[in-house]
Amino acid sequence: MARISVVIADDHGAMRSMVECALADTCDVLASVASGPEAVRAAVEHQPDVCLLDVEMPGGDGVEAAREITARLPATKCVMFSAATDDERLLSALRAGAVGYLTKDMDLDRLPMALLGTLHSEAAVPRARVTRVIEELRSLHPAARDGHRTIDVTDEEWQVIQDLRAGAPARHRAGRRWLSRS
Repeated sequence: MARISVVIADDHGAMRSMVECALADTCDVLASVASGPEAVRAAVEHQPDVCLLDVEMPGGDGVEAAREITARLPATKCVMFSAATDDERLLSALRAGAVGYLTKDMDLDRLPMALLGTLHSEAAVPRARVTRVIEELRSLHPAARDGHRTIDVTDEEWQVIQDLRAGAPARHRAGRRWLSRS
């Protein structure tokens, strides 16, 4: 497995240290900083594969940092890392360009694989939060008539959303998409 380059941003030094230890065998931590603005500077300087950003930090939050990093470095994936589990923060982070929202109570041994998954177009979102993301996407489907803003979604995209909602494994979804294009 190729090593992943990572920038970590969290205002708690002990948490940064624990994350660095969890990533040591599989990732190169290029910078470990304590604020959103520092995360943006480190990301621009190092151009990592992934930025792991705490949602709430003094001097600028992680969501704003994710918004700026994804605008300036489209190839860098931003994953939020937070103690907060409320849906609005999750959705705000995803709208800002984050590709994941992991909670700090997760098993840190699973963190490297979650970050690696983001490099392969997998969302790093706990299963307990996926339902909320799907509900948000569903509200955007043209068939939704509840007053929410709508966007056009192809039948194939809608099927992927439905497969996600049903908990279909990635292999099933990928196979279905491949078959539909042949």
